[in-house]
Amino acid sequence: NTWRLCTRNQVEELKAIVRLGPIWISGLLSPVALSAHLLFNVPQGNTMNRHIGKAFQIPSASLPVFASLTLLIWVPTYDIIVVPTLRRFTGNNGGISMLQRIGLG
Repeated sequence: NTWRLCTRNQVEELKAIVRLGPIWISGLLSPVALSAHLLFNVPQGNTMNRHIGKAFQIPSASLPVFASLTLLIWVPTYDIIVVPTLRRFTGNNGGISMLQRIGLG
């Protein structure tokens, strides 16, 4: 017989792998979007006026560093200053509710 049936265990394992598909795809799309964002800054930086004063010019390849520095500064500031301040006003442990975050978003 050319048709061979799979065991129930094999079918369940395949179903588990198929359920992981969306997670794998989203895990691949995030780095693609990030790399496109980082690579777009270089050509955009080539067209910008990157001079600070007369003698100093920021290299266009270093412009993506500013996005990383902004995150590096903002995330601890949010956790240390913003959330405790909002917690005092709202009484919510996270500062504001998830619905309020979406509304601000």
